[in-house]
Amino acid sequence: GRKLHGHAANLPQVVTHRPIEPLFGAVDIWCPNLGDANSLGHLDLPELAARQRQGEQVWWYTCCVPTYPYPTWLVDDDAVCPRVFCWMMALHDIQGFVYSMVHGWGEDPFAHVTSFATTNGDGLLLYPGEVFGSRDPFPSVRLMLLRDGIEDYELLRKLSREQDHVARILGTRVPGEDPSKDLCRTLIRGLTDFDRDPERLAAARALLLEQLAAIG
Repeated sequence: GRKLHGHAANLPQVVTHRPIEPLFGAVDIWCPNLGDANSLGHLDLPELAARQRQGEQVWWYTCCVPTYPYPTWLVDDDAVCPRVFCWMMALHDIQGFVYSMVHGWGEDPFAHVTSFATTNGDGLLLYPGEVFGSRDPFPSVRLMLLRDGIEDYELLRKLSREQDHVARILGTRVPGEDPSKDLCRTLIRGLTDFDRDPERLAAARALLLEQLAAIG
């Protein structure tokens, strides 16, 4: 890892594992599983924050694991989960994610979506269009929801940046915690109700836009 880092200084090195001391100095981006299912069984958030203070980035990924109650991108999960995944990224200062593939379809993905480790839809965010006369693949609903979640993530980051900007202009400290963090918690709270109550999800998004408008 250190040899690669030394010879490819302009190419960030990413490892899909939690930070471990033997790799310190050789990794630019730590990318554990969302629930660190293959290591501790949970994310050590202070550990990740410590690496960020060293100038390294923290991403994460989801795949076959972890499953419920973690948000997944699987076909049989609540539709809001791809967006909650992004809200959690904003809440925990996760800077990116990786995903193994988006076109992992079998012989007939419109009839059978079982994929890796008997999960439904892992690695399958696009569907082949040829069977319906299209030269382009079809996006899944999950991919469109993920797009909305990424937009939410950027809005939450903007809220955080603008709040800092206002504080600098006024020469004062804004009391309390970063408002985007509180908003993330508001958005994530009651996850199981969001998909059953579209109005509640719409209200949460409206709250986000209202907070952005309030700081100009």
